[in-house]
Amino acid sequence: MKIYGDMSKLNSKTRVIILIGESGAGKSTLSEFLDMPESWFVSSSLMIDIITKRGLPINHDTIHRVANEKYGENPYWQIPHMLEVLDKTGLLLLDGPRRTDEVKRLLEVCLETVIVRVVTGFQERQGRLKHRDGADTRLKESWQTKSQRPD
Repeated sequence: MKIYGDMSKLNSKTRVIILIGESGAGKSTLSEFLDMPESWFVSSSLMIDIITKRGLPINHDTIHRVANEKYGENPYWQIPHMLEVLDKTGLLLLDGPRRTDEVKRLLEVCLETVIVRVVTGFQERQGRLKHRDGADTRLKESWQTKSQRPD
């Protein structure tokens, strides 16, 4: 796993840390390592709550469907939930935002933001996705076919 970003901006005034990267890159692994559970906001968690309430299986397809639905209704629908965590803890660790508009809005309302890109090789990402609960095998096979490139 490699981490990119302007780490010199990380200081006592930092209020938001946004982790970006491909599925299986290690964003959640890094979040767990940082050990800030009260500040950790996983972008898919609200979608998983909705899927669970609807009695649907939790997988890439249902998360994608709910994401498109909710973001179609309001491109900033998760922002109030993120800001609630920030207000409560003083720090927001955002794990995998879903839309660029969300990131732009957070940058507008929170100037003390650092964006960190997590990059991991294909084989490691593939292994993570293989062991992830609810991962859709068809998605992984399709992803692998489209991503045939050396690490």
